[in-house]
Amino acid sequence: MDRLVRPALDLMAKTSIDFQKYRIFYLGAGESVLRRRTLSEIYEAFQLDPRDFDVNFFEGNSPPLDWLSEASTSPFLGERRMVIVRNILSCDPKKASSLQWDHLPATAALVLLADDDQGDYETVSRLSRIDKEWEAIIKQAGGYVAKFELKGNQVQDIIRAEAVKFEKQMSPLAVTTLLEMVGSSASQAVEEIEKLAIYAGNNKEIRESDVLQLVVPAREWNVFQMLDAVIAGKTSQAVTQLRILLSGPSKAEEVAFRNVLPMLSRRLSLIWQALICIDARNTQPPFGGEVLACFPDRPNLAQEKPYSQSRLFDSARGTNFNEVALCMKMISDADARLKGLLPGFSGEETLERLIFEMSAIYQKSSRTIRAY
Repeated sequence: MDRLVRPALDLMAKTSIDFQKYRIFYLGAGESVLRRRTLSEIYEAFQLDPRDFDVNFFEGNSPPLDWLSEASTSPFLGERRMVIVRNILSCDPKKASSLQWDHLPATAALVLLADDDQGDYETVSRLSRIDKEWEAIIKQAGGYVAKFELKGNQVQDIIRAEAVKFEKQMSPLAVTTLLEMVGSSASQAVEEIEKLAIYAGNNKEIRESDVLQLVVPAREWNVFQMLDAVIAGKTSQAVTQLRILLSGPSKAEEVAFRNVLPMLSRRLSLIWQALICIDARNTQPPFGGEVLACFPDRPNLAQEKPYSQSRLFDSARGTNFNEVALCMKMISDADARLKGLLPGFSGEETLERLIFEMSAIYQKSSRTIRAY
């Protein structure tokens, strides 16, 4: 069978792929809105419906041999026996690498969905590795592999396209704010468009104020707002964002280790890279080779979306290397206190202390803002 890796560059357009040629389909990680649309196209190509007798579902934690056995069963009413495996990234690829994936009969349609919950940064890194391993296995078997990564301004484009369906326009600021509030997920942003359109009423444009009023923000957005407030010298706003982060059922220590500390560290690392670009007077991508050589593999400013890069440069112009270094040291100390390596109190008090200490750095009246 032919091998194909399809980058999802056509966004909302229907693909012209002949799905009939394939017996195995791997719909990889990335934007779920694009993955769902590709799955719908596969259903349509085989004239099947999720409720049909010849469509069966498995979870990724079930034995791979069961998927192959079910897919190898002769169809009852149609021409294909379709097996959908959800949360495929919960299955260790090593358990499946020795199976004979390319021996499926012509009547088989085995669809593997990498629709697992991504979770925190550590989980994202682990699932990304598993995703690549599964992709390699299916490519080796001659299957169809689809990627759903959006690059550059494609994220904004897909959101605006969705708004147009409801006869609405969105300002660049509204799109950027929406993306930040949903954790940079175009799929989640698209799901918010319909209620934003309804909320906008007779207005032809969905405004930033509509987004702020209606959308429930992700924790990532609260962390970034907290850091921006710290850098702007607005301690009370930073504490308010911290209170929001701690208002859920999770313990303060869990929130700190899962969200606050890793997200603050990541954001400050990106701001540090933005400062390098500002000092080199190279703030427009693609960045020069000397600048890129200073960036770590992860997080990497050059790999951020354009709207994210713009916000990071805005934040960087309000700080300097020494201040960012001090903040990173304070985050490290807070981590040590939470782990009992340094004297400390409760998790909540430790996080409050972190915010107050970081805010104190930015209270100096002599600080200057970079203009370039």
